[in-house]
Amino acid sequence: MSEREPRPQDSSGAGPADRFDIALVGLGVMALLCSVLPYYTSEITVGEASTTGASSAWHGFYGWTSLLLAAVGSMVVALRLQGVRNRWVDFPTVVALYAVALFEAVAALVVVPDSVGCGDAALLAGLTCTTGHGIGAWLGLLVIVCGLALAVVRALGKGAPTFLSH
Repeated sequence: MSEREPRPQDSSGAGPADRFDIALVGLGVMALLCSVLPYYTSEITVGEASTTGASSAWHGFYGWTSLLLAAVGSMVVALRLQGVRNRWVDFPTVVALYAVALFEAVAALVVVPDSVGCGDAALLAGLTCTTGHGIGAWLGLLVIVCGLALAVVRALGKGAPTFLSH
């Protein structure tokens, strides 16, 4: 954007909408889209025969909470763009939500729910079962990391509290 072009205004008319704010709102939409993509994968093998399957993030606690927290963080930014001002609708809140979302996303990479198809019953029946993570998990992790980075940049640029500025 050149020096002469005006920056886009947020709908409240309170001032220019920062491109990072718009990106954060977009990342929240992407987080919700990642929640319906294949998140957990499994392959069950019996002898020579095998079958594969995939489940969305909504099949495991850590998967859906990580992506939902990221979306809520982006909704806080959207509320701010709409002119809502209070102590909770600010960037330290967004940083906190995205930080917890990152913790949850990493936990989702470690903890795979039994509902994916590899529970104790499958193992007792003599089935070989392997689990993994699909495109939704990896893309969701990328979205959360990018959202956390943008939220930290915006918090530091908005007079962040001392725990973020040192």
